Amino acid sequence: MPGRDGSAGYVGLRRDGAELAVTTEDSPRMLAGVEPGPGPRHELFVYVNEVDRTASDLRSGGASVLREPTDMPWGERVAFVADPEGNIVGAG
Repeated sequence: MPGRDGSAGYVGLRRDGAELAVTTEDSPRMLAGVEPGPGPRHELFVYVNEVDRTASDLRSGGASVLREPTDMPWGERVAFVADPEGNIVGAG
């Protein structure tokens, strides 16, 4: 479903019998008549092969890097960026 500006308004990932989908904040307005609350409303976490390169590529593409790639106490290397609506996306 496209957003108002023609960008993707719905992105889904299907595997076997399950599907995970992410929509823009326009979706609850249009479909349920609900106004989303202010600020980040969720955190999405995505595993990538090279978190440092991914953070660099995202920054080069205009994304806001909220936290540079950092080694975490539990052994993962993680970075945090903001999606176009300000929601937090973790990459590790």
